[in-house]
Amino acid sequence: MNAIHKTEVIGGSILSLEQALERFIKHIEQPKPIPERGRVLFRYEHPSALIFLTLKAVRVVSGLNAAVYLLKRGFIQELGVVIRTRGMGSNLYP
Repeated sequence: MNAIHKTEVIGGSILSLEQALERFIKHIEQPKPIPERGRVLFRYEHPSALIFLTLKAVRVVSGLNAAVYLLKRGFIQELGVVIRTRGMGSNLYP
């Protein structure tokens, strides 16, 4: 299996994660727009562990998509930055 095929397999796995995440998102409340200092912020009226974990999963899936994108284009150093800044390194599960 060559590197291109591996990234396609990984991309397919990430797509499955995205689809599962979309099902989770349907079961949490949507954030409400709150005007503040001339801009609009989005806040949850009733924050919960489920919302927090869902948002964390969104961040992980986004980081994985970014990692595959960079890997396919040969941006290895930038990939390292994504891994470090997105908490995808060895300290993900302290």
